[in-house]
Amino acid sequence: MADAAAFDTLATARKLKAAGIAEAHAEAIAECAAASAHAARSELASKADIAALKADIAALKTDIAGIKTDAKADIAALKADIAGIKTDAKADIAGIKADAKADIA
Repeated sequence: MADAAAFDTLATARKLKAAGIAEAHAEAIAECAAASAHAARSELASKADIAALKADIAALKTDIAGIKTDAKADIAALKADIAGIKTDAKADIAGIKADAKADIA
């Protein structure tokens, strides 16, 4: 893709020369300015980059929602298991108490 915001080194050098800067210096300054402008533009995100990031973020949100749903289901299952173990433990304790009373009597 052509650079829509190309830096015009010739025009810049001419303006610098018109302002009284020596031709060699004006050209060097214009080249440095062009290199700086190019470096700055190369760091900018394109519309395609931003769209790709938005898609990645949407996919991550979906993954997180799925993990959250799975975690809630796992927690509910653990609570049910704990309740069952608690009930079994109470029954075992009641049985031990009954056996102990029978042994004493």
